[in-house]
Amino acid sequence: MVKLQLEQQGISDEAVLNAFCSVDKEGFLPENLRAFAYADCELKNENGFFLPTPFALAQSIEFLEIFDGCKLLNIGANSYTIALFKFLRARITVLDKNADNLADVQARFSESNITFVQGSETNGYPAGAPFDRIFTLQHSEDTNLLMEQLSANGILVSIENNKNVRKLIK
Repeated sequence: MVKLQLEQQGISDEAVLNAFCSVDKEGFLPENLRAFAYADCELKNENGFFLPTPFALAQSIEFLEIFDGCKLLNIGANSYTIALFKFLRARITVLDKNADNLADVQARFSESNITFVQGSETNGYPAGAPFDRIFTLQHSEDTNLLMEQLSANGILVSIENNKNVRKLIK
């Protein structure tokens, strides 16, 4: 996946490539999707689980320019994405509106110093602001509330239509 889907399409950040090589994607997928773990496609199931194409996710993470200790708001609880951010040594706050989904993801990372918050994904998490970076799989035309929660030179990255990555800098 890393050579064929990421490097050949232009992902060059060594830290991002190492994260994708090191974090076992299969272990974070529902059983019915594990056979497609490294396929060049987005993954969805009937329970609302969603993961963008490997390239879109890698491009998003590359655009975020995560640094050691980076304070990151991850909107939408997704274990695989959180594991990638953890590998990159970000300080992560996970925000999700679905209490059951949030609890499932929190159980996977109980030993970590990751903060988990239930709340509106469109409003972000003002109580935890400012964030160096914000990542969301849900694109919204109105990003004003999220942009206000970024530190100076903060970066917001979202994925539009499950494949197009959008980067905004404060």
